[in-house]
Amino acid sequence: MTQNTTPAQTIVLATQRLLGRRPAFSHALSPEPVSLLSAPNGYAETYGDVPRARALSVIADPDLHYTLYGRQQGRDVLPRIVAGVSRVVVISPSHLKQCGIGEYGRYLSDEMAKQVEELHVVRTSSAALALGPEFLKGALVLVNHGPGLYDGLNPRLSQGESTTRLLQNLDRMKREMEALPLIIHHSLLDTEHELLFSRQQQIMNSDIPSIAFISSAGRHFFLPTLELGVSPVPVPDHDYADNRDERPEAVGFFGFFQYGGKDFDSLFHLVREIRGRLVGSVATSNTDELKRFEETLENLHLPHDLGSGWVTDMELLERLKEADYFYLPQNDYDHWNNSATARFVTNLDRPLFLPPHHPFLDMEDGSIFAATEDLPRIVAHFREPGHYAQAVERVRAFRERAQMANTATAIRTALVDRQSEVGQTLLETPSVCSLERFMELSEAEQSLFMHQLGADPEFPESYPALWRAPEARQYWRKHYELGDLVHSTLLESLHAIYMACAKRDIGLEELMGLLAEGAQNGTEGRPHWPLGKTLSAAFAQALEDKGGPFHDPEIVLLDHGHAVAAESVMTPARIEQFQSEKSARRAQITTQLRARLQKVQPPITNLAQLLLLPAETLRQRDAPLDLSALDLDHIHAPRRPAQRMNRLVAAANAAGLRLGDHLVFDQLIPPAVDPRVASYVLEDFIYFDGDYFLLNAIRCIDKRDPFAFEVVVLSRVLGTLGKLDVLRHLLHRAEGRVEITNLAARVTSGRDIETEAQEVQRFLDAARDPLFGLVSPRNAYEIAKRHNTRWWLRTKTGSDALWTGSQGNVGLLTLIYAYLCETPSDRANPAGRRDDPIWQIDRKGCLHPEPETKGVPLRLSLNTSMRINPEMAETFTAATIGFHAPEAAGAWTNGPEGTLLLRSEKAIPAGTVLSAELGFYGGEAMEGPRHLSVMLRRAGQPVMPLLDGDVPAAFGLLDVIIDRDQLTAFDMVLPDIPAETDCLLHLSLDRVSSPAQLGLSDDPRQLGVLLRGLGLVAPDSETSPQNPSHSKVEKEPEKAE
Repeated sequence: MTQNTTPAQTIVLATQRLLGRRPAFSHALSPEPVSLLSAPNGYAETYGDVPRARALSVIADPDLHYTLYGRQQGRDVLPRIVAGVSRVVVISPSHLKQCGIGEYGRYLSDEMAKQVEELHVVRTSSAALALGPEFLKGALVLVNHGPGLYDGLNPRLSQGESTTRLLQNLDRMKREMEALPLIIHHSLLDTEHELLFSRQQQIMNSDIPSIAFISSAGRHFFLPTLELGVSPVPVPDHDYADNRDERPEAVGFFGFFQYGGKDFDSLFHLVREIRGRLVGSVATSNTDELKRFEETLENLHLPHDLGSGWVTDMELLERLKEADYFYLPQNDYDHWNNSATARFVTNLDRPLFLPPHHPFLDMEDGSIFAATEDLPRIVAHFREPGHYAQAVERVRAFRERAQMANTATAIRTALVDRQSEVGQTLLETPSVCSLERFMELSEAEQSLFMHQLGADPEFPESYPALWRAPEARQYWRKHYELGDLVHSTLLESLHAIYMACAKRDIGLEELMGLLAEGAQNGTEGRPHWPLGKTLSAAFAQALEDKGGPFHDPEIVLLDHGHAVAAESVMTPARIEQFQSEKSARRAQITTQLRARLQKVQPPITNLAQLLLLPAETLRQRDAPLDLSALDLDHIHAPRRPAQRMNRLVAAANAAGLRLGDHLVFDQLIPPAVDPRVASYVLEDFIYFDGDYFLLNAIRCIDKRDPFAFEVVVLSRVLGTLGKLDVLRHLLHRAEGRVEITNLAARVTSGRDIETEAQEVQRFLDAARDPLFGLVSPRNAYEIAKRHNTRWWLRTKTGSDALWTGSQGNVGLLTLIYAYLCETPSDRANPAGRRDDPIWQIDRKGCLHPEPETKGVPLRLSLNTSMRINPEMAETFTAATIGFHAPEAAGAWTNGPEGTLLLRSEKAIPAGTVLSAELGFYGGEAMEGPRHLSVMLRRAGQPVMPLLDGDVPAAFGLLDVIIDRDQLTAFDMVLPDIPAETDCLLHLSLDRVSSPAQLGLSDDPRQLGVLLRGLGLVAPDSETSPQNPSHSKVEKEPEKAE
């Protein structure tokens, strides 16, 4: 038996085990003081984002704005470019070298030459210098930049020039010759690509202005962005044969054959499904790649007329003009580049299909986005002449908007406006412009704020957001104020501080090290983490932990838009004072919202919502078409969505509503954060599962994406307590900022949420129609779905790191999470924590649920045993929570814990032994022994051990050290228990793993405790009970199926 440890001791012992030392608070660090630079004359008048930032009390001084951002953005150069240039030199290292970026430089130079008096194309900055001061004075020096074209990274395509030499020469041209340098970035990378990022960061740290052709890159790096432009090539005369129904259709493609970048599997899938053929051209790096490509086509028996090798524009168009459609699939990723190939094919009047992936997101208005599995049907839809013409018209409109001549003109004339636009977007986030932040300002500042936004505090919905929320990663950002860092809970505040200073989530070791001292100094076994001291130390620690070899974020603290010393802001006393004032402001807003009869609700975008949301709710929500003509009560009279669907279609037809023109009809996906929405219904949440349930819930309630730490812990809470308790926890934590109007017990009582969600999932799987919403609503749906997938991939990486770092001890993470989520109201009134389901944990973070079963409890009889096997799957599943389905070896807990509802037909006399045959998984890979907790208690009495002291109605408790995985009999001596008493048997192991994590198989299931059998042994039985301090080892458990 282990000694009972307090929550504080649990955290301290885990910290010592995980970190190997007793961490201490970091020594105090402060950001370097700001040395103000003088902004150029007319700076605030030239750039519209500067006076707006001043009016909103974001950055009150134009000199400070220029110091933080304007200098590195080259804002002193851009107005001189816009004033007019007559001479241009284009530095393009791969000019005429069979390189896409080099070809782009050629196209852009041709268009630019039509707009200026003199233009030269060179391959190095040294060659540009050789043009001499007379030419370079007032000349635009354009660098056609690609990451691999400098520093010898691609000797074939580059001239060997280094980034350092490039910047030195550009700076010399700017200072000595009054040239106007500008770097065009075709690709940009994040910090994990160290080699390329190091060179990129050299450029970003210089005062040479840069622009990008990817809008998301502009928002990440605070750069002006332009449309890349359609390659200006002459289109050969041709007659298009539109008899697509009478012959195999031709799918056009061109690009490099590389399985890492292009998604050839999706391309081949489309051609096979429509029984078509491939036309176009494929370039390869060598003859071996060409041979592999030809063998692939031969093995797949795909008809094709594909050429190979690098060809001229006219030759390429001759091959592509045979296409009926273009499909240019490319794999997705999170770094930034654009697609010149997709733009090239818009020279031809053909429908363009693309995956909703990063290189194509800025082409939404000219293309049709589709997932691989939906594309064959969507292509068949556009086979119809009217639909085909609709798709071609999108291509024509895009081609007109995206002419490269427009790009050349924008480079000469629009950069000041584009820089101001991105500045306004980034500096005026919803959180910055929220009603809550407005209330932090002085009366004079509030007047300017209201005038700038046209907002009125009497109408909360007039603000872009009601509340401050922790911002997502803002790589570009240097300025922060106290309200950006201090939020209602320690959880949000610690993550906000690290995201601001280090541009990443706080790591587990950093978190444990920061919290260990507070746990050590706790009272009555409770960790002591005073908000002010903890966050002040976290800020100092984050400054120490930030940065890397090539990027050290600059952090400047502001107060009402003016730079201040950290010592005057991030002090414990100031933080505590701000938190107190913040709570008062939030309470005032909440009171104001309660008085309003109608709160902002989410819009209708998916036909599925019309089938699933309550009729009264639908009448209150905005939709892209008028729903008032529909009798929603009649439509919703049937219980099942399929019957509702029939009535909806009939009613819409009678009312002349074309549902498919305005709404998608597909699986529900978590929408983006809408900071103005304050009112939801349960049906906005319950039809999501797993990580997407958490993503949707936290976006709606907390107005941000979940932290990886939350996903790990709340996934466990979701699996153990269920969706409703997760929602109740999040609403408790939100302290009334958001409501779910029909979450009351009278509405949810007796409602089988999980079965309902499964039925809806099955219905939508079968009934979804990817043709609904074509084209713009469907494109928006696919983009949102893509963003959610990228979120999931990033979060899984963080979740896996937390799981590994904690050695699978999710109980420890849950314990820490519960304390970090305490709200100001909880701290002021600890009894209020009883309303928060997260406190159904014990001192080790084990949850003690009260399962709602769908059947009869498992029945035990004296002096008999029960073997868990697949034949009893239905009965076992109905009486348990937190278990995988039974298999031949028994039933594994789904993660670290599981709970069974048990009942004995007869009274259990004192001295009866409950024997549980248990096995375990993954002990060989664990560092040190694990801790098993087995508890039997009366059902029907919610348990909050940390709030109640002793567990009420506990019949027995075992707390055992586990140092092996073998099947073992654990015996618990019971008191008198009346007949027909419902009992809960709770099994919990502090650390678990999966076969996949251990590299033993692809099985991803978290396997904790294996329950093989249960038995009751009466005190007068000949079978001797085992000493509860020891256990009987039998054999290793059978492998999981």
